[in-house]
Amino acid sequence: MNVQTAISAGLTSASKVKIEEHTTTNLNAATVWPFIQGQADLHDVKISGSLEQFQQHLKADKQRAEKIDRMRLLNCRLYTLDDDLSGYALFNPAFDAQGNFGFYMEDVFVKEGERNRGLGKAIWSYVSERALKDGATFIKWVTDERNIRMSKFAELKLGAIKPPEENLDATPLLDPALTLDKNDLDDYVTRPITIYDAGELKQLGIRRPEFLAKKSHDELPLVGFITHEKRSPGTVVAATAAYLNYSTFKTSWGMNIEPILYRPQLDAEDRVKILHSTINAVRNFKIPQLEFNEYANGNTPPAPEIKFAKWHSPIDTVETGVLKDHFKLNADNMVDNEKSTLILYVMKEPAVETARFFPR
Repeated sequence: MNVQTAISAGLTSASKVKIEEHTTTNLNAATVWPFIQGQADLHDVKISGSLEQFQQHLKADKQRAEKIDRMRLLNCRLYTLDDDLSGYALFNPAFDAQGNFGFYMEDVFVKEGERNRGLGKAIWSYVSERALKDGATFIKWVTDERNIRMSKFAELKLGAIKPPEENLDATPLLDPALTLDKNDLDDYVTRPITIYDAGELKQLGIRRPEFLAKKSHDELPLVGFITHEKRSPGTVVAATAAYLNYSTFKTSWGMNIEPILYRPQLDAEDRVKILHSTINAVRNFKIPQLEFNEYANGNTPPAPEIKFAKWHSPIDTVETGVLKDHFKLNADNMVDNEKSTLILYVMKEPAVETARFFPR
């Protein structure tokens, strides 16, 4: 993810320019692909997929959404500056630990030669307007911690803050060779959230349990996991918001996992066991084939697989310590560049409302 080059495009505007937004589909994906490649070159990383795969993913998600009027998982927008193709943005629907709906911004990019003309701010304006229209209350993203200029732009211009979370690369948890101690799975069981869990989510203090449960049932194939005691299946002890995230560099689907929300007064041992149970559920999750069938052309493409994972885990907690020390998870970085640690930013609703009125 690289929400950083937009900073160079959003500081000044020498003259009035015409900026327009266009939806990217499989039919015009070839116009975006050079920008994706340019961004990869900028950060010295390799793209592991192809244009053809990107086109297939756009088409599959469009058909999936249109089938029964569902929310798009893969939202890609193309931007023109004075009618010239100049940049793009890519975002996914997201949730926070409290069940609030938002956007996770995977990419913002303005091509070299078109920066410092106001397009960066305009992109944030367009996306913020879309977020508010869709009922989103935040926009979250990561950026390279070495990019001081983007960090200043995020904090001073966008009103973004750094949440008290570590951005961990959780992809090693998906490794089939990884084994979990059965003793750590004896007391709790974790499964994906369903529409029937609204009441139990409310017990945990989640602010919008009905919304979270409905999204998991009607519009999105995943918004999180819920954990119960094995000996008392009706006793809910934890919930974890999680959502699908598309990576342009990997040209594949992954999962973003938010902090676990625990029932009050659980001790450290129980929290660690719940963490293990949640990891087990993450490893076993498969995107339902039902999400990607009954297409108009009669073909049924396979449901996409989860290829990577990120865990936004609270700083200085016992579970974060276990993820880092026991499971050896490291800070997420820019694919091939281990020196480029990616840090989290989030814009809450007032900041999103302000960004909506950036000039465009």
